[in-house]
Amino acid sequence: MASTIGKSRSNNSKSIEPVFRRVAQYVRMSTDHQRYSIESQVAAIAEYALCNEMTVIKTYADEGRSGVTMKGREALKSLIADVQNGRANFEAVLVYDVSRWGRFQDADESAYYEFICKSAGISVIYCAELFENNGSMLATMIKVMKRAMAGEYSRELSAKVARAHRRHAELGFHQGGPANYGLRRVLVDANNKRKMPLQHGEAKSLQGDRVILVKGPNEETDLVREIFRLFTDERMPQRKIARHLNAQGFTNRRGNKWSNTNIVNMLQNEKYAGTFVYCRTSWSLAEGPIRNSADKWIRVENMIEPVIDRKTYNTAQLLLKDGWTYTDNELLDYLTASWCVTGYLSAPRMYKSRFTPTPVTYRERFGSLLNAYRLIGYRTVHLYRYSRCRDLVRYLHRDLICQLTSTSEHHGERIIFDSERQVICLARTLAVAVVVLPFLPRNNTVRPGWKMHFNRLEKCDAVLVARMNKENSALLDYYLFPREIFQKPSHCFTDDTIGRFSQFKLISTSNFYRFAREKFSALEETDTLPEPSC
Repeated sequence: MASTIGKSRSNNSKSIEPVFRRVAQYVRMSTDHQRYSIESQVAAIAEYALCNEMTVIKTYADEGRSGVTMKGREALKSLIADVQNGRANFEAVLVYDVSRWGRFQDADESAYYEFICKSAGISVIYCAELFENNGSMLATMIKVMKRAMAGEYSRELSAKVARAHRRHAELGFHQGGPANYGLRRVLVDANNKRKMPLQHGEAKSLQGDRVILVKGPNEETDLVREIFRLFTDERMPQRKIARHLNAQGFTNRRGNKWSNTNIVNMLQNEKYAGTFVYCRTSWSLAEGPIRNSADKWIRVENMIEPVIDRKTYNTAQLLLKDGWTYTDNELLDYLTASWCVTGYLSAPRMYKSRFTPTPVTYRERFGSLLNAYRLIGYRTVHLYRYSRCRDLVRYLHRDLICQLTSTSEHHGERIIFDSERQVICLARTLAVAVVVLPFLPRNNTVRPGWKMHFNRLEKCDAVLVARMNKENSALLDYYLFPREIFQKPSHCFTDDTIGRFSQFKLISTSNFYRFAREKFSALEETDTLPEPSC
């Protein structure tokens, strides 16, 4: 009897134990200065959950993220995604207050994300707010006002910070960000007395301290002067300056290779001439980044010890503004000179040259690089200048063309080689490009095989590809491809993939004409072309 009573009491005690609701929590802090903000929010939410019989089973945390927009707030995005996809195994989301949910500039955006949760049966609870988010008219009015106040707080704070930055910039103080190449940041006190240089990643610790810019190490300032000299005196384009510096082993401020953008930004930077410039670009919470006109810039003369003289800087600006004033004849003279020096012309070679204008310049002026080649009488041969055995490849190319055109009459039709277009004309209508492909061994970027660049061919109907053996000592086989079956600009033939094109393989060059007529007439009748694996 006693055991029965004890068991009955035990069952009663279990039945009155509270059942805790399963909830998630969302926490957010804006900057690293709020290092304890997350811990404070978690503690307040934990206390609220304990008092209201809730168990926090999952945490979504956005650390160091602004609440003005959804950008970068991966935790909130994950929360919304879990709710929409039915992966949320909780009944509610606990948030410290309305501002932690977001300081969206449009209050409706904040309400939209809350509505998504509510539509899925998951309520959003603001633990530190005095109102209860129960959907009543009073709670709705207060919540709307709180959302508007949260967004307005960000706008007011942004305006105050912007005014303070502009005021300090007018005094010549650096307003954040790393120093440019050839310059360094130095910490000064309230009396403008220098205290110490700041290394990369270091920041001031006292509110009254400020940061100024000074000249950097001699090796960097010398390189800055050299860049301006190459641009203003030798008229070297920015892209070629970057290639020249990379070839010499120089790196930019981040330790990376120089780029065209790095050079342009340096040439446009007035700080190298001793003038501190601020507010070229401003940021609006509502509109995003805005590029300001020159009359809105803050300029402080003689604030920085100049690295270059004002005359050199002004000359660089005129060149940047007016661009290169080469005439057509001057461009062709540069191209002819490069041809005489190297013996051949190519886009990579022109990029490597210190003084020859880039291929982009010739394309914009003459329509294409091949058009510029024709104007100086240069005839290009597909890809052969890149091969280690280019002399043999060129010989095999000429010999192959001679073999194909040695018989003047084939079934009453002539085979003519058009040296202007570098194609063989069959039956006056079919244009066939002839290409010899050397074998390319494996390296860091290219797999072993025979790579074909179709974008470097003249307009043609078909391509006769002659592959060399793997020793690149003789021709291996021949393929006659319709040009239309290759949609990509290049294709690499390998031992594994070449078998897919067996229908286009020639037994020898003697049946070239007959094979071309049969194959292309069959394709015209069926109007079907195989799709190669690229």
